Amino acid sequence: LETMDFNVVLDGANIGFANANNRENAKNGLYLNADNIDRMVTQFQDQHLSPLVILHSYHLHHLQSRKDQLEILDVPKAELHHV
Repeated sequence: LETMDFNVVLDGANIGFANANNRENAKNGLYLNADNIDRMVTQFQDQHLSPLVILHSYHLHHLQSRKDQLEILDVPKAELHHV
């Protein structure tokens, strides 16, 4: 963290699960939505801020089968480990 340049910290799980309790998700299951995280990061970057997303590896582990979501988060497969 000391070598990283950020000025905003984002709780990835809370952002990823925002609006998750709707009827559509109730039918299909509750999943972390990486699009939500990506939109929030983009919003801060558009304001010339540098966000750091904190997301427990548990959530990344469960996204392994959802490659489209992992690509949004830009997480290399080698970094998918459960702590």
